[in-house]
Amino acid sequence: KENIITGLIFPVVALGWGIASFRFQLSQASGNLAKGEFDKSLTSLAQAKLGIDEAESIIESLEVVRKTGIAKSQFDQAESLTSLASSSITSIQSAIRGVQSLYLGLRSTTGDIQGPPFEHFEKANVELGFADSNLSQALAFLKSEEFRKSEIPLIKTQLTRLSENLGNFDKLIKKGLAASIILPKIVSSDKNYLILLQNNMELRPGGGFIGSYALISFEGGKLKKLEVNDIYAI
Repeated sequence: KENIITGLIFPVVALGWGIASFRFQLSQASGNLAKGEFDKSLTSLAQAKLGIDEAESIIESLEVVRKTGIAKSQFDQAESLTSLASSSITSIQSAIRGVQSLYLGLRSTTGDIQGPPFEHFEKANVELGFADSNLSQALAFLKSEEFRKSEIPLIKTQLTRLSENLGNFDKLIKKGLAASIILPKIVSSDKNYLILLQNNMELRPGGGFIGSYALISFEGGKLKKLEVNDIYAI
């Protein structure tokens, strides 16, 4: 009887704790990424992986109970979610490396570091492309009708918040992936750009009052000129 009770309760408790820990580390990773602290972001994800590994270990230790068919849906969902979490961590790790490569590409473009930026942009595209594909699959699984039908009520709130956390990373990944495609085209050849700078405190039909403008020139992937002038200087 004691084993039966353990089999019913322990998978849910372990899963709930694992999801809460996973969400916390995702938030830490996101905050560190926003500050450009890429290594700290990856460390947070490594901690998240340890939490998932612990949850998997607990579930595996109850394999004897699982084979009796008791709490089958809880065990099945626990296994699915730990697998999804591991896959999501791998995706977000790729996303962080991709964003870091974008950052290095931009620093190379401005001359802060040596070498052309294109290798960095290419790496960013590969990493973010992988992250986009995998994380999109994870989010689709969380929102699927099949998964919702077997959802454990006690961890429903945690799952909703987890979906929101992953959704925020998904938006970041898609923006980064778009940037990894666009930036090489912008800086790849000798090009000049005129950028109109609008003041949103002085609204106009086209947006804000154009108070100044910038002239930007690129040559072989490097920023050669950045000049900002008052609009009345034209």
